Amino acid sequence: MKITFSYSPDEQKQVNTYKKMIMKEAAPYSMRIKQGQEVDQHGRKRLYMTTRTEQETERIKAKEMAAGVRAINRRLDRIENSLGRRDKSLNTHFENK
Repeated sequence: MKITFSYSPDEQKQVNTYKKMIMKEAAPYSMRIKQGQEVDQHGRKRLYMTTRTEQETERIKAKEMAAGVRAINRRLDRIENSLGRRDKSLNTHFENK
């Protein structure tokens, strides 16, 4: 599915409302949004919304989950550093045994 909005600058608020409504109904990570940077001869901008394939959606979800895990690990490292627990016996990271 492909949706194209062509709008003037004073219609920006209305286009944002429609975009939010569409994104609310769509599955998470299933839509790709591209804002056209060029303005046509009538001063109108373009907004393109297309659906992603199932493979692209799964890849994006996996990428977001990996980023979340990295962020949690960074926070744990900061907490360990602030507590001064860099001793190997107090390591909080899980190991396979």
